[in-house]
Amino acid sequence: MSSPSTTCVTRTSRTSVTSSRTAGKFTSYFPHSLSGWLVFPKLNPLSIFFGKTKLTIRALGATPQDAQADGIDRLTPYLSGSVGLLFTSREPETIKAYFDALSQVDYARAGTRATRDFTVPAGVVYSTGGEVLAEHDVPVSHTLEPELRRLGVPTRMIRGKVVLGGDDSGDGSDGYVVCREGDVLDSRQTRLLKLFSVCMSEFRVQLLARWSAATGEVTELSKRVTAAAPAASAPVDADVDAMSDDE
Repeated sequence: MSSPSTTCVTRTSRTSVTSSRTAGKFTSYFPHSLSGWLVFPKLNPLSIFFGKTKLTIRALGATPQDAQADGIDRLTPYLSGSVGLLFTSREPETIKAYFDALSQVDYARAGTRATRDFTVPAGVVYSTGGEVLAEHDVPVSHTLEPELRRLGVPTRMIRGKVVLGGDDSGDGSDGYVVCREGDVLDSRQTRLLKLFSVCMSEFRVQLLARWSAATGEVTELSKRVTAAAPAASAPVDADVDAMSDDE
């Protein structure tokens, strides 16, 4: 396997990695979102690092005097938030095109906004909460009933089935509103959405910056955003690819 020529800093995001060194030509990238570990084998050969940002900065070198390779210290401003490092010998255009096209649905996290209404219909509670027709769905397991009640859903057991409302027919009873479009979701709501397999987020990887081992130059690929922003970004560096959690 050839040495990586590029290191990229990336950050993962949901719509509601950072540098390395190697001999010769090398470029590294940093993805914006990280829920898709399985996407990366398609980009072999590469290496990924996703860890504590302070430790990553110390490993790369925060100043020109401490830098492990010429210019790699200039990736450190991108190392904040949920970021990582990706090291690869592939051409920058190939890496960028791949992550630009990468998009996967994901479960919403607390603090994101609901993209639509979701209500669990009255009657027997099904595994998708009414998202598909009952004849194509299955009732939720009785073992989930205590958790549903703990999460605020007024369910009960009737003849071995989890029921919402007066009886298992649901007649004359209102459903349970989990969220309305535009609501800022809390952890209870996001847990309910996940229990019913309702996805309201989009997973993406954003390349923040790239460092080339051949030139020692750092190229910004995306504008850095503050922690308050809904999405994050990351730098790219020519010898290593890495990703890290928010600290």
